[in-house]
Order: sequence, then C-alpha cells, then structure tokens
Amino acid sequence: MKEGVYILNQGFKIIKDYFEPIVFILAFFGIAIDITPWIKINPVRAILGKFVDIYSNYMTKVINNSTADIREKLDENEKKFDKVCTELADFKEQSIQDKIEIVRWEILDFGNAIEKHDYDKEMYDHIIERHDWYEKVINERGIPNGRMDITYANIVKKYNEKFCS
Repeated sequence: MKEGVYILNQGFKIIKDYFEPIVFILAFFGIAIDITPWIKINPVRAILGKFVDIYSNYMTKVINNSTADIREKLDENEKKFDKVCTELADFKEQSIQDKIEIVRWEILDFGNAIEKHDYDKEMYDHIIERHDWYEKVINERGIPNGRMDITYANIVKKYNEKFCS
C-alpha cells in the first residue's frame, strides 16, 4: 500500500516538474471547451476519466496482492490452529486414559491392601467414590471392566462387614 502511494507521488512530481505549463494550458482550454454548451467534446472529463481508470486499476492490483498475502497467512494460521486443536484433543484423551489407569490401580491396590491392613471409613468412602467415577467413564467409553468387578465386590463386602453391621 505504501509503495502505491510512493509511486503515485513520484508520478505527480514528474507531471508537475515537466508538464506543468502544458497541463495548465491544456486544462484552461479543456475547461473552456468543457463548459461551452455548443461544443460536444469534453476533453477534461475524458482525461480525468482515463487517469481515474489507470489509478483505479493500479490500486485494485495493490489491494488484490495485499489480500492474497493476508489470505495466505490466514490459511497458515488456520492450519497451525487445527494442529494445536488436534494435539490438545490427543493430550486430553491420553490424560483421561492415564487417569483411568491410575484409578484402576488405586482400587486394585486398595483391594489387595485391605487383606493385610485395617483402614478407616473415609478411606473406603474415597475408594467407593473413585470406583463410581471409574465405572461412569469406562461405561461411557465402552471399556471392559475385567477383574475390577471381583476386587470391588470384595471391597464392598469388607466395607459392609466393618461399617454396616
């Protein structure tokens, strides 16, 4: 955009320096002819119209080049954004998978530990809450539960023996 203004200014400078007297005379006669009602030609309007057409075409090219550059940069940024979104979705999925595994092992470890150690009600309640979350997530994802059912049944049995009798 700046280069278009610079070139236009240079064009005006050349016209002013070299053609100013000629342009003045032509403009004077052109305007005189233009406002005379019985002469049907309009040289000033024709010259100005041609100048406007040339300038308009030039500015259209400058604007089209600028918008093409902007579109290209927008396309690049869109691709980068899509890549980041994909990576974020992958990270989220991996994070959920990791949490599922951690909770699964926490419940299994607790199921093994209650055979050797005595735990309070809060610890049992915590494991039951973790199991509820675990069950909800694996059901949503269609993941089989496997041996977790046996271990959890043993935890519930111990809980009932200890706190519900």
